[in-house]
Amino acid sequence: MALTGDLTQLHIADIIQLIHTTRKSGTLTVTGEKGESRIIFSNGYLVGASHLNNRIRIGTVLVKMHVITTEDLKSALDAQKYAGKNREPLLRTLMQMGKVSDDAAFKGLKKLIEITIVELISWTGGTFMFDDQAIAVSPECSYQPGVMEQEISLDAQMVLMDSLRVFDERERDKQAGQKVPSYEIIFSDVLPQEDREVAVKITPAVTADILGLADLDQMENKIPEPVSVPEIFDPVEIHRQKIREILTDFPADRQEAFVAFLRTATDCASSPVISAQREGYGRAVVLFSVDALLTHAAMTICKNDGILVFSTSEEDELDRIIGQCQALKIVPALVFDSPRSFGSSLRKEDVASLRLRARERHQSVPMFQLSEPQDYLFTLQSFRDGMLAVLPKPDREGGKETFIEDMTVFLESFRSLVRNFLLPTNML
Repeated sequence: MALTGDLTQLHIADIIQLIHTTRKSGTLTVTGEKGESRIIFSNGYLVGASHLNNRIRIGTVLVKMHVITTEDLKSALDAQKYAGKNREPLLRTLMQMGKVSDDAAFKGLKKLIEITIVELISWTGGTFMFDDQAIAVSPECSYQPGVMEQEISLDAQMVLMDSLRVFDERERDKQAGQKVPSYEIIFSDVLPQEDREVAVKITPAVTADILGLADLDQMENKIPEPVSVPEIFDPVEIHRQKIREILTDFPADRQEAFVAFLRTATDCASSPVISAQREGYGRAVVLFSVDALLTHAAMTICKNDGILVFSTSEEDELDRIIGQCQALKIVPALVFDSPRSFGSSLRKEDVASLRLRARERHQSVPMFQLSEPQDYLFTLQSFRDGMLAVLPKPDREGGKETFIEDMTVFLESFRSLVRNFLLPTNML
């Protein structure tokens, strides 16, 4: 399904966040007066991009970053030429040839996507289309959802925040009268065009048999299938689809009530993420949870406060996210979900041990705990273990009749808690 929209109504930052939040796979194509750029998503993660200037490619970026040589790039392009139907994206080809390490590939891809987003941030006009059936940078190379992020992927919100920072730094330098070279100059192509051309296959002479006209008299008249018309990009409808996936065991009216809450919580004409970043108030919540509803709702309701929400259920990933936030000067807060949260197999002892280890490694990070409403012993233990606050969370399985209403009250309180601890007083 293809969804189209106008950049005058929805900023590129909001589009990227929405695709990330709803864990969509597909190609985001942005078209304007300067040209066309594409950003590739797989389950909400960034796995590829195509800059509007065709000279800025992943191979060129890696050469300019001194990760590979021009000879390495030529070898990989030659391998692509003769791969035929098995042709894969250049970055994966380089990795399979042993020319690029995982870390270098990560940095190269991040730089290419960052360059692409920085260019798009300044656009005030143009159109965009998100196609969840097309997961390709070019017609020759496609991505399989769930495969690329196993090899290399980037958190969309983290890259977005870094891109906003780079954009602002470049704009400040320009206003200060400094010469800021364009990315077209910095990452100009390192190979002649002929070295990039893929070998053209020799096609046989066109005959009636090839065109299927030899048996024209025997063919039945068929009405051609109608051309698929892209739908308007509606953020509410995208949230609706996601909630239907998560709350499959709830009736439609209850699902719609939760969608209405999300719509009300995010009604805002501006883009606070951008304004917050420009004022230097980068803030983030790192949520340790397997609860898809909590994760999606938290990402959605915190967006308008300029607070990013990252979610993981892996301890190593928890440390990586916190480290990346701190490297980007984003202030993180850590929230542990309730041990008996929907879909969780963690015991109370597991959560207690995890948060103690987290406190040892991240002493400056504020930490909070979610718990079952009636479990006062776990709540008291959480405070003894250094949690700054404990917030009771509704039980999806035990109180299904009032769960939607209870969850909306909980999320409003969650948002207030996060705002009070993370945002400066002048932003509240």
